[in-house]
Amino acid sequence: SFTLREYSANDISLHANSVLILSLIFLFSSIFVNIGIHKMLNPKTLFQHDKLNAFTLSEVEISNGRRVRVTEPSPVSEDKEPTKPKACRRNYPSEKKFRLVNAFTLSEVLIAIGIIGVVAALVIPNLMQTMQNRDLVSKYLKVNNTLTNAYKNAEAVNGYKLYNLTPEQFKLKFEEDLKKLAGNCDNEVCLTDGSSYDYVCDAEKCTEIIVDTNGKKKPNSAGKDRFRFLISEEGIKPQGEYTDYCGEIDGGMDCGRYILANHKLFDGLVNNCSEYSNGRCSTCEDGYSLGGNSCSAVNLANCERYSGVTCSGCSDGYMLKNGVCTSLSDNNCASTTDGETCEVCSNKYRNNNGVCEEIEIADCKTYSGDSCSECKSGQYKNNGGSCELQEVTGCKTYNNGECIAYNPIDNCDDQTNYTCNSCKSGNYLNANGSCSKIEVANCTSADVNGKCTTCKSEQYKNNGTSCELAEIEGCKTYSNGSCIAYNPIDNCADQTDYTCNSCSGGYHKDGTSCAKGYVENCSVYEGEKCKTCTNGNVFYGESCIAGKMFGDAPAYKVSLNGTNYYVSPKTNQVPAINGNAQEGAAKYCSDRGMTLATVEQARAIYEQRGTNGIPTVTGDGCFWTSEYMKAFCFDGDYAKRFGPNGGLATSLSPGHGFDPLCVAQ
Repeated sequence: SFTLREYSANDISLHANSVLILSLIFLFSSIFVNIGIHKMLNPKTLFQHDKLNAFTLSEVEISNGRRVRVTEPSPVSEDKEPTKPKACRRNYPSEKKFRLVNAFTLSEVLIAIGIIGVVAALVIPNLMQTMQNRDLVSKYLKVNNTLTNAYKNAEAVNGYKLYNLTPEQFKLKFEEDLKKLAGNCDNEVCLTDGSSYDYVCDAEKCTEIIVDTNGKKKPNSAGKDRFRFLISEEGIKPQGEYTDYCGEIDGGMDCGRYILANHKLFDGLVNNCSEYSNGRCSTCEDGYSLGGNSCSAVNLANCERYSGVTCSGCSDGYMLKNGVCTSLSDNNCASTTDGETCEVCSNKYRNNNGVCEEIEIADCKTYSGDSCSECKSGQYKNNGGSCELQEVTGCKTYNNGECIAYNPIDNCDDQTNYTCNSCKSGNYLNANGSCSKIEVANCTSADVNGKCTTCKSEQYKNNGTSCELAEIEGCKTYSNGSCIAYNPIDNCADQTDYTCNSCSGGYHKDGTSCAKGYVENCSVYEGEKCKTCTNGNVFYGESCIAGKMFGDAPAYKVSLNGTNYYVSPKTNQVPAINGNAQEGAAKYCSDRGMTLATVEQARAIYEQRGTNGIPTVTGDGCFWTSEYMKAFCFDGDYAKRFGPNGGLATSLSPGHGFDPLCVAQ
């Protein structure tokens, strides 16, 4: 026994044609070889052959065209004509003989092989088809038996009818009852015997089972290995009404009943026929055309799906156009979803209602679909639909129209893009964003117009067009040429800028400094002593007291009994007039716009010494008063001699040399 390989009718026909062609080649080759051999062995032809001119054949005997006796040839001399052979004789005992036997020639063998090949080519395909059909019938009968038993087992053993089950229950129970479930094959149930099953169910129940008796193996054709079974209350029955023909339903899915009745496949089935009428094919499957009672493949180039004889779907990389599959590239299309209308066009093409139209974007280097993905240089800005030239001042390197690197700005210390934020020393940032040299001497920074804004140090006064050095005495810290802090003045108690308002104790102002020695209200010193008192003060003794000068006589200011007076005690005697010292004193006072003090005034001056602006030591001795020959004595030797201390001196003579005591309001 052997296992019959599954072949379709097309496979068997192809093999038969191959065997037939090879057999005919053998046959015709053997005929031509046979003709050639007979021609060469013909004596008339043999001795006329050019290659035998160099030899002389002694004898050749041909008997019935098959038995040949040939003697050894003898060489022919160059100067003699070749001798003709003698008459043929039967026996040549003195010469070498060849033993002749009966046999088939090569041409006869080739002819025989050719005949056998032709017979095989005609007989073997029919034999193989017959064996395959018997195998398919056997498998169908087995599947029918399996389904029938599964249904009966469900009812008799398990106690339920498959017909009454929901689709989920049916699939579960039915597969359990088949008991040989091996796995799933493309959403179908596969059994270990090679058959596969699929179900047709609605929302309530399953009504049909589609069976392929040998699974994925060929021919995968309705009526041969694919059948439909109907599920009903009576059981699982093959579809079909007739036992003398079939093919009326789905091109042969109803042929199960015919096979059960006749134990053979229905001969009237036409390969690739989908509908029959009165036992003849009336409609072919999609992709096949009806001719007589046969279906021939349409075989449109690159067509993958058909609707009748018209292509309805092309292979990958092709699209349907006017019923013909044309490559996507020929239509400038990159992809299509429905196989007819271009969804995405090739680069440099725009989709216009499924038709790809070429576009041209100025200055575009590379396209992506109908947009520009790269312009011809980085200086162009890619807006998808256009390339716009960008001209950025100072740009060195562009990328998609954006400047990514700028040229350096001369003398710029801090640069952003092509804008200088700050210039190097000695330069200023002008209105153009570049750096220019500062032309103002001693200037370190300037505004956009070149006007100096900062001089090289705070000691310089910035006038915009110049920096002037400021030298302020005693200045410690400058700001724009102005002193904002001065050095301290030694021994100065109250200082404004570099001027001392008042010196510390024991020191007096001497210009901008403080010198040793101090007299209150003194304006001019000579060494440590006061030389000149300030206005409103007079020098008296070593002090400056409030008063004023009457001529060359200093007078201090006092308040006597509520009245202000200026008092000028003369500490040196004045010349007498005609021997009268009192008159000389009166003249001294009058010459200076003053008069001699009265006795009461003199007494008040004495009593207020050390207060009210009156010096403690007003004078030494006695002073002439305005009363005749009366004087008022203060401390000193004169007071001791002429009158009580601080009292009036009387009984004086005109010649006494007393000092004048001048007063004035």
